[in-house]
Amino acid sequence: MKNTVDTIAERFRLTYSRESIDPNFGELFSDNVVVWHNYESEMSVPGGELASIMVRMVSASSEILRDHHDSVWALQVSPDGFTLAATLEGELPDGTPVRIPRCLLIDVQDGLIVRINEFGDLGQREPYDNFLKASGKFRT
Repeated sequence: MKNTVDTIAERFRLTYSRESIDPNFGELFSDNVVVWHNYESEMSVPGGELASIMVRMVSASSEILRDHHDSVWALQVSPDGFTLAATLEGELPDGTPVRIPRCLLIDVQDGLIVRINEFGDLGQREPYDNFLKASGKFRT
């Protein structure tokens, strides 16, 4: 049975916020997903690989940041996708504060996520990304 956009949005939100990591998160994605960040070039990523990366990233943030909070403060669902607004907050081990608001526009076709557009401020990500790179975790 094909997932509804509402179901996909809620399962995505629960995993993205770490409220409840979906053990079948990869089922939400098409074979290939186009990913675009406003500060990077568009790329196509195998859906299963993207799901795995996303779960590792949201898990790493809670391991790295003291006083970790990743709040999803808006979720709007439409017939062809959903929009999610969230803010990651915490403190790096060296005491550097982290606050990264972002907005994701997610396209769904035939019951699967086919595209993720993420808008955020690269400057706000920089201390966090630098720490991830230095520790050998993601964000290459």
